Amino acid sequence: MNYITAKDASVKWKINLRSVQRMCTSGQIEGARKISNVWWIPEYANPVTKRKVKNLVGKQEIIKAYEDFIFGRRDKFNRFFDREYSFKDKLTKAYFYAVKAYRYYPVLDKMAPYFEISKELLENTDLKLPELSLTMGGHFALTIFLYKGGMADEISNICTEMLPTFEYLTGRKSGLDLLFQSALAYQRGSINYSQLLAYKAIFTNDIDPDIKLGVSYILAHIALLNGNLDGWDTVIDMLHSIDDGNESEITKTTFEIVESELALSAGIVDGIPEWLKEGDFKDRNLTVTSMINAYLVHIRYLMRCREFEKAIATAELLLEDRSSDYKAPPHSKLYLYILAAVCYNKITMKIRATQYLKAALEIAEPDGLYMVFAEYDNDFDGLIDEFFKKDAPDVYKKLREIKNIYLDNYTSARSFLQGSMLYDNLTGREQEIARLVAEGYQNQQIAEKLFVSTSTVNYHVRNIYKKLGVNSRTMMINRLYFYYKKE
Repeated sequence: MNYITAKDASVKWKINLRSVQRMCTSGQIEGARKISNVWWIPEYANPVTKRKVKNLVGKQEIIKAYEDFIFGRRDKFNRFFDREYSFKDKLTKAYFYAVKAYRYYPVLDKMAPYFEISKELLENTDLKLPELSLTMGGHFALTIFLYKGGMADEISNICTEMLPTFEYLTGRKSGLDLLFQSALAYQRGSINYSQLLAYKAIFTNDIDPDIKLGVSYILAHIALLNGNLDGWDTVIDMLHSIDDGNESEITKTTFEIVESELALSAGIVDGIPEWLKEGDFKDRNLTVTSMINAYLVHIRYLMRCREFEKAIATAELLLEDRSSDYKAPPHSKLYLYILAAVCYNKITMKIRATQYLKAALEIAEPDGLYMVFAEYDNDFDGLIDEFFKKDAPDVYKKLREIKNIYLDNYTSARSFLQGSMLYDNLTGREQEIARLVAEGYQNQQIAEKLFVSTSTVNYHVRNIYKKLGVNSRTMMINRLYFYYKKE
C-alpha cells in the first residue's frame, strides 16, 4: 500500500497542513499513522471535513453485514459502511476493514489496501478472521474475477500478490490463485498446464471447499477431453468426499450446482435437482457468486430438453440486465451468448445465432478464451466452423488444433457416460436383450436363446426403444455403443 505525507495530502486536497494534521490526530483520516513526528496517509484516503458521531460497533454486526453482501443484499451492506464507527478492540476493527474491502468486490487490487490494514491490526497476535472467503460459494474463478476483457493475466498476477495477506487474515490457504490460473489455462487450450495447476491446488492442505469444487470441475472436464473415464470416476468420487465432509449449506448448494454442470457436460439430464430444473432460486439462499452458475445450469438443462425458447428468454433476461434482483457478471455473458446462440440455431434463426456468436467472440478474444467454443461445437451443427472461417480465421486455426486433439475423445467419453446412464435405466431382462440385439441377434433368435416367446422379446424391445428415445435397432445400438465397447 502506498502512503503520502500530510504535507502532500494538504496540497492534493487543497487544505492547509495544520487542518490535515488535526484530522489525522482525531482519527478522521482512515489508515493515517504517525512515524517520527510525520503523519503518513494512505494514497486512497479522503479527508473528512466534518466529524461525524461514531457508533460503537461489535464483531457480530460486522459479520452480519458481510452476510448481507454474500447473499446479495448490497444496499443494506453499503448503508452499514456509510456510517462512522468506533471499536472496542483490534479484532473488531480488523473485521471492519476486511469486510469493508468487499465494497470493491471483485476488483482485487482495490480490496487489497483494506486487507493490509486488517493484517497490520492483527500482527503479533493469534487472532484470525476465519469467516471470510473470496469465493463465497462460487467455483468458477474466471466468471467471478475477470470483470474486464483483456485483463486475465494482470488479474492473475494481482491475485498471486495479494493472496498471502488474505490467507494471513483467515489463517488458512485459499488456493484461489491456482484455481484462477488453472481455469485460464483450460480456456486457452493449455490442458496439460491446467491439469498441473489443478492438482497443485488439490494437494494444498486446508484450501476452501469452493476451490476444491472448482478444481474438481476443471479436472472432470479434462478427463472428458482425454477420454479418461477412470479419471472421470475419480473426480466424481472426489466431489462426493468434499460434500460428505462439509456441513455448510453454501457448500452443499455449490456441490449440487457443480454435479449438475458436470452431468449436463456429459449430456445427462437425469438426476438434476428440481430447483435447478425449474430455475426456482428464491428459497435457496444462493450467494452473489453462485447465482450465475445456477442460472447457467438451468439454461443448459432447458437446452438439453429442447426447450429452446425458454432457454433463450432466460439467457436474454440476464444479458440485457432486465432481472430485477440479479445482474450477471460481465464474463458470464460469454456463456450466456453461446448458449443463446446454440438455441437460436436449433430453431433455425441462424442470423441471430451468428450475431450472438460474434458477441461471444468479442468477450473471449482479448484473453484468448476459446475452449468454450470447442466444447459446444457439436451443438452448433457446423455453424462454429462456418462462422470462424469467415469472421475469425486465426481463431478458427486455434479451434481446429483443439478439436483435432480432443474432440473425438470428448465425444466418445460423453457417449459412454450417456450410454451408461441409459443402460442403468433398463431392467435386468431389458439389459440382457439389448446386449443380444447389439451382438446382432434377431428377435426370434433371442427368444430361443432366452427360452421365451418372440412376442415377449418384441414387448421388451419396444420398451427399450421408449426408454432410449429411439425407433430402430440401429439407433439403439448407436446410443449404447460406447458403453458396450468399454464393458
